[in-house]
Amino acid sequence: MNLSDFDDPVLNERNNNTPVYINRYIARSLINVAGLENKDPQALAEYFLQLGIYTVKYHKDQKVKFDIENL
Repeated sequence: MNLSDFDDPVLNERNNNTPVYINRYIARSLINVAGLENKDPQALAEYFLQLGIYTVKYHKDQKVKFDIENL
């Protein structure tokens, strides 16, 4: 068995992510909101980005509504 034959979640996390640099105060706010909602800050940030990009790309005239509870 080769070491690369098994599904390593840490390796997948490391290889499939790209750093996004944001202001430290925004990062603290994100961590605080994630803690209040009992959510992973990374998952919350990815959700915000995906929803924002999707809205700008396909629904420019609509308001964005975040559904954090069902994340």
